[in-house]
Amino acid sequence: MKLVFALVVLINQLPNNTEGMYFETAEACNQIAYKTEKGYAGEASSWTTQNVNIKSYCEPRLVSKKEETYD
Repeated sequence: MKLVFALVVLINQLPNNTEGMYFETAEACNQIAYKTEKGYAGEASSWTTQNVNIKSYCEPRLVSKKEETYD
């Protein structure tokens, strides 16, 4: 088993399918969670959605050592 950080995304308070979105570090996961929630699309652009509430965060999980992780 190994400790990873799983990305969790809620759209209008409903969980989105982020199964397998595991990161080796909390920092890497939190960067993606922040960009997802804020609508970051690149250095010069971003996006927003009207009347859609997007929340994202990371939570620690124990998974098999064989699980793929992102940096």
